[in-house]
Parts: sequence; C-alpha cells; structure tokens
Amino acid sequence: AGLEAAQVKSLTAAQLGAMSTSQIAAIETADLQELSATQIKGLTTDSVKALTAGQVGAMKYAQVAALSTAQIAQISTEGIAALGTEQVKALTAAQLGAMSTSQIAAIETEDLAQLSAAQLKNLGTDSIVALTTDQASALTTAQIKGMSVAQITAMETADLAKLGTEQLAALSAAQIKGLTTGQVESLSTDQIKGLQGAQIAALSTDQIKVLGTGQIAGLEAAQVKSLTAAQLGAMSTSQIAAIETADLQELSATQIKGLTTDSVKALTAGQVGAMKYAQVAALSTAQIAQISTEGIAALGTEQVKALTAAQLGAMSSSQIAAIETEDLVQITAAQLKNLGSDSIKALTTDQAAALTTSQVAALTATQLQAMETEDLVKISTDGIKALTATQVKAMTTDQVKSLTTDQVINLNSAQIASLTPDQVANMTTDQIASLTTDQTSALTAAQVSAMNTDQIQQLAIPQ
Repeated sequence: AGLEAAQVKSLTAAQLGAMSTSQIAAIETADLQELSATQIKGLTTDSVKALTAGQVGAMKYAQVAALSTAQIAQISTEGIAALGTEQVKALTAAQLGAMSTSQIAAIETEDLAQLSAAQLKNLGTDSIVALTTDQASALTTAQIKGMSVAQITAMETADLAKLGTEQLAALSAAQIKGLTTGQVESLSTDQIKGLQGAQIAALSTDQIKVLGTGQIAGLEAAQVKSLTAAQLGAMSTSQIAAIETADLQELSATQIKGLTTDSVKALTAGQVGAMKYAQVAALSTAQIAQISTEGIAALGTEQVKALTAAQLGAMSSSQIAAIETEDLVQITAAQLKNLGSDSIKALTTDQAAALTTSQVAALTATQLQAMETEDLVKISTDGIKALTATQVKAMTTDQVKSLTTDQVINLNSAQIASLTPDQVANMTTDQIASLTTDQTSALTAAQVSAMNTDQIQQLAIPQ
C-alpha cells in the first residue's frame, strides 16, 4: 500500500504474478491505474479475483480492454457493478461472452445501455436470461434490433413485459416470429397495440392463437387490417368476437373470405351490423349461412342490398325471417327469385305485408304456392293487383279461399278469368258476394258451372 505510483508502474509481470491476493488488494487505486496493458495481462486469475470493487472501478479504458476472457470471468459482481460507462464500453464482445450470468446481472442499467449492438449480440442466451427487469427496460432500440432471434427467445416474460412500445417496435419480423407463445401471451394490451402492422403480420398462427381477448380487443384498425387470412382463420371464436367493430370494418374482402364458418358464426350482432357493403358481398354462401339471426337482424338497408341471389338462397328460413321489414323491401326481384320455398314460407306476416308490388310480381309460381295463407292475406291490395294471371292460376285452392274480400275486390278481370274452376269452387260465399259486376262479367262458363247453389245465389248478376 505504501508503494508510489512510479514504483507500481515499474513492477514486472513476473513480480505482479508472484504477489499474493492480499498484496494485490492492498495496491492503492490511484497506483493501480498506472499499470500498463502488459502488466494487467500478467495478473493471475487469482490476482484479478482479489481486486476490490474500488480497484476495478478505477481501472482505465485500456486496462479493462486488456483483460483476458479468463481474467474478466474472475472479477467479482461488486467489481462489475463498479465499472463505469466508459469501462463498460471498453469490454470486447469476447469478454462479455466470457462473463457469468451473475456478472451480467451486476452491470448497472445506465452502463448496459452503452453497450453497442455488436457487444450485446455476443451475450449467450444464459446471459440474456440473467438480465434484470431494470436492465431489460434500459435496452435501447439499437441494441434490441441487434439481438439475435435466440437471444430474444431467451428473454424472460418478466423482462419482456418491461419493454416499452418503442423498444418492441424495433423488433424485426424474424425476431417477432422467434417469440415463444408464452412470451406473446405475456405481452400487455398496450404492448400489443404498439406493434407495427408488419410485425402483426409476422406472427405465426400458433402465436395468434394464444392472444387473449383483451389483447385482440386492443388491436388498432391498421393492425387488424394487416392480419393475414391464415391468421384470421386460426383465431378462436372468442377472439373473433373480441375484434372491435370499427376495426372489423377495415378487413378486406380477401380477409373476410378467409374467415372460417365457425369464425363467422362467432360474429356478434354488432360486428355484423357494422360490416361494409363490400364485406357483406364477399361472404361465401357457407359463411352467410352461419350468421346468427341476431346478426341478420342487425344488417342495415345497404347491407341487405349487398346480398347476392346465391347468398339469399343459402340463408335458412330463420335467417330470412330475421330480416327487418324495412330492409326486406330493398331486395330486388332478382334477389327475391332465389329464395327457396322454405324461405318464402318462413316470411313473417309483417314481412309479407311489407312486400312491394314489384316484389310480389316477381314471385315465381312455386314461391307463391309456398306462401302461408296468414301471410298471403297480409299482402296489400296493390300487391294483389300486381299478380299476373299465371301467378293467380298457380295459387292453391286454400290460398284463394283465404283471400280477404278487399283483396278479391281488387282482382282485375284478367285475374278473375285466370282462376281455375277448382279455385272458384272453393271460394267462400262472402268472396263471391264481394265480386263486382265487372268481375262477375269476367267469369267463364266453366267457372260458373263449378259453383254450387249458395255461390250462384251470391253472384252480382250484371244488368
């Protein structure tokens, strides 16, 4: 301890190597700083191990850089913690690679942040695991960008959770793909929200599957837009249902087509109601058949207009019955013609009453025959007037018999003449009595011959 700086500087490597650990520890810090790189290299590993934290903290840049990997591995954790920013910068990639996990964990956060990407990249996965949460949170974006996929994968979830949005945004697509499902699952909603579109698109289907509903709900519109068809297809029903309606609207037609039938089935009424025209039109017949009745009811006028004839044809009777009356009237004749008999039969009385004259006129004979009598009687008189002679002739005897007198009165002469003898024979006496003289004049001899005595008595004989 009594040696002067000049005297310490004159010590040979052999002399330094012969000194005991207690003698090494006794060298004053100011005197130790005078040792050359050659002298530092001459220290035995035991001598280095004996250095106090104060001595290590006093070492110069060149002295730190001169330490061999074997020597650096012997510095105490207190000594490592005592290193300053400039000293940490002096550490070579090889030296960092030789440090133990406890030594890595001992580096001060402000000093760790000064490591270059090249230095940090040389840390083993065990060293990455050893990082404290404070050290992880102090990593710079440049350091994160420089980390290998293996290093990123080795990060503990507790450390990953400390990364800010800017740090996470620095991760490359390869690094994102390298995250374990456990790491992805551990990310907070804010962290997920901070990921770039390209990073979201880089997630594997297995990684997508482990995202919680809270994480899914936290996605921004641009992130949802970046999801691939494969990713959407891999999502669970609860994940699909968690997508915000405003975000769902950003999905392209291709993305919509990529949804599984189970995913479509999981869509909430709010989500279906928020879909755009092009999104509705993009749904396959298999997908449209899976939308809940609540979802169908949530469709607006423009969305119903977007439905193709094939889509309407694929809808179940309960789905057809769920269409709001104000939306149903927007269906074109071409769309309506594709409805099956079961769908026509499923129409509610309110829906039947709302049918426009053009829609009624567009019904095929088969569709009209499928309409229930309680629905038929709700068709407006204008709708009845719109029926063609072919449609009237196609009606069942029960359907004709169910017509109200107001409906019968509004049949024109051509429609009256088109009735079959069987249809006329099954008309009620009230219906016959309601016929006007013009309608009576339109009756054919075959129709009159089919009437019974009670019906004949109700006829208004033209004068």
